[in-house]
Amino acid sequence: MGARAMCSTILTQADCYSFPRQVINDRICFKMSEVYNLYNLFNTRANHHQVIYTHAKAKAVEFMVTDALVAADRHFKFNELIWEASTFKTLDDTLLKRIEWSIDADLADARAIVRRLRNRDLYKFAGEVSVPEHMHASWSRVSAQDIVDRAPRGSALHVKDVIVDNKEINYSMKSRDPVQAVDFFDNLDSTTAQPLGTDKVSSILPRVFQDKKVRVFVRDPAKVRAANAALTEFAKSRHCTSPIGNTPLKRARDDRGSQ
Repeated sequence: MGARAMCSTILTQADCYSFPRQVINDRICFKMSEVYNLYNLFNTRANHHQVIYTHAKAKAVEFMVTDALVAADRHFKFNELIWEASTFKTLDDTLLKRIEWSIDADLADARAIVRRLRNRDLYKFAGEVSVPEHMHASWSRVSAQDIVDRAPRGSALHVKDVIVDNKEINYSMKSRDPVQAVDFFDNLDSTTAQPLGTDKVSSILPRVFQDKKVRVFVRDPAKVRAANAALTEFAKSRHCTSPIGNTPLKRARDDRGSQ
């Protein structure tokens, strides 16, 4: 999936570079016949963010690396290292290995997180809620506290257990159609260009250019069901659809074998 997507990205970019274009009134303008290719360009970009760059597993790894570095800050004191080139250059890709191989007591928490990463014991995805399009403009960021406040009584779900990912993907201009910000010309001899209204392009073009979701992850796998239940109640309170997509819990292996 990743290799195919990368090839798709490269081909899309290559196609963009080959689009007939010229500079008119200090703006890069495209030939009118390329309007569909431009919509496809922005759609491909959004789709890659949706299914690859913000994939639940990728985000779980990202959150674990972040937690490990935060826990390691008391040892490395990153804020002090970034001001001098000689020390800043030490903050490279070897950091996780250095944490993993360390024996320092103050790196114990960071070391435990890195070892979980190595063992693929990732933070668990508890589900996601789609924000209705008519709520996008007024929607405020959701915190871990907002989710925990909706947890079932007696669930023992705490703020420190929960990570909220306020996911937002768009066509590069928030809720606006980016192609409407592009000027088009009729032919290569043209000296004028103007935007193309959607009514002049097609009646089956996208109408919404932004997607917002609230996704919840838990650091402790035992808290997945509680977090999903809390997210469900949160969704009801905000008049959203029920959450989908939590990581299924693995069944305990029966070592006795089949009978």
